[in-house]
Amino acid sequence: MTRRTGLQTEVLVSLAVIMLAATGILAMVVRSADETRVREVVGRALQAEARAPVPPAQALYPGTVWWRVTAGGHA
Repeated sequence: MTRRTGLQTEVLVSLAVIMLAATGILAMVVRSADETRVREVVGRALQAEARAPVPPAQALYPGTVWWRVTAGGHA
């Protein structure tokens, strides 16, 4: 009986290690894909905001003063 319990424990530990490794790999893949998507969305949002800035009264923090950079690079 002891031998069977030892075998079951070994199999259980092996499966736990495999599941932990698989979970870690899956988390890294999801994080990478999510980061790529977020960068795309943030990029588009920043471009849209640059084209049509929100009036200071409607900004997230009312009274926010934004500065602009001209095509020549002057602020």
